[in-house]
Amino acid sequence: MTRLAGATIRQARARVWLLRGPLGSGKTTFVRGALRALGHRGRVASPTFTLSQSYNLRRQRWVRVVHIDAYRLRSVREEAALDITSAVSDPGCLLIIEWPEKLSRRSWPNVQRVRFGFLPHGRRVVFSRAG
Repeated sequence: MTRLAGATIRQARARVWLLRGPLGSGKTTFVRGALRALGHRGRVASPTFTLSQSYNLRRQRWVRVVHIDAYRLRSVREEAALDITSAVSDPGCLLIIEWPEKLSRRSWPNVQRVRFGFLPHGRRVVFSRAG
């Protein structure tokens, strides 16, 4: 999963990545691999309880990566505090959202959708582009 993330994120043109799939299917592992491929060397914690984590990068096309995990999102107020609009409007920001279906309905330009799932002997990852 880490190598797959690295290979796809370096070639990515999309600024918003929406990751869907059941618990344990590899979404956060994918984000860790993507951040490593983009040059981040520090710890990459799952933002399951904090909802959002931001990473500043050096010498990259993306200056900042915002990783949101909406699984435990409880209210519109919590969603507003994530300031997704700011991240989307920043051309130097790559936004990666786990559990985007928990957010209010939104339409973003330049989106990469990634669906994770389980197979009898492994995992399945399906990529699709929109806008």
